[in-house]
Amino acid sequence: MKITENPIRILLTITALLLLSNGCINLEPQADLTKFYILQASEETAKSDNAFHALKENAAVFLGLPIIPEYLNDMRISSQFGENQIRFSEFDRWAEPLPNGIQRVMAENLSQKFGTDQILWTTTGYSQEATHQVEITIIKFGETEGIQVDLNVAWSISDLEKEEIVHSHKANYSIPLHTGSVSEVVSAMSQALTDLTEDIGKELADQ
Repeated sequence: MKITENPIRILLTITALLLLSNGCINLEPQADLTKFYILQASEETAKSDNAFHALKENAAVFLGLPIIPEYLNDMRISSQFGENQIRFSEFDRWAEPLPNGIQRVMAENLSQKFGTDQILWTTTGYSQEATHQVEITIIKFGETEGIQVDLNVAWSISDLEKEEIVHSHKANYSIPLHTGSVSEVVSAMSQALTDLTEDIGKELADQ
């Protein structure tokens, strides 16, 4: 009985053998090109004089995890182009979930500014010791077309003893970019959080 070979299978086999003989298929282990980034607290904040009045002696501020758009929960660093296009980097990623990084940096900035341990934060639940709570909702955060970093945010301060919101605000922060490198973008995002911290800190000092 005559056996007829599948011509497509024969062609694929021949192609694979040719690629191997020409060295076109590299079976050597490939280097991992992924780079990981974190947001940083402001060194300027840490070294500067106390720019705010001290918090009230019995005050304790809880800084909750920020609410962010779902696409920012992706560990890949994103950029926005036009009104509705988001691009994700293949190799540039966050080393921690972005909400955790934002919370960590802002808590550190506020603690340094006030020179106090009265800034409380945890990634889960609430603190029973807190007298005030800061809630942050981020509308947009990241690079825009390689030109600048934008932070559009709404935030509020609640008096937990009075069970009421004592201050709420919306703000836009823009940090220009020069090279558009990922490192510069991440640094600019950290600077935008420092600017936000300044505004929140001024309001906390008045409570």
